[in-house]
Amino acid sequence: MHVISKIDSVNELTIFTVEGKISIEELMVHYIAYYEDPHPTRNVVWDFRLSEGAETITKENIEAFAS
Repeated sequence: MHVISKIDSVNELTIFTVEGKISIEELMVHYIAYYEDPHPTRNVVWDFRLSEGAETITKENIEAFAS
């Protein structure tokens, strides 16, 4: 799994692009790091178009991730 982040400062946007397989634990590492940044952007997009599917990510995992 590979997550690449790109920041568009003009639009206050961080784009996370996910490549390969992903687990909820790996997603959470990047998610938490984003919010621990002293100056996170106002907007965030997660791009899963290059991912190869998920490793047992449940509805409950996604709800926890979103909250």
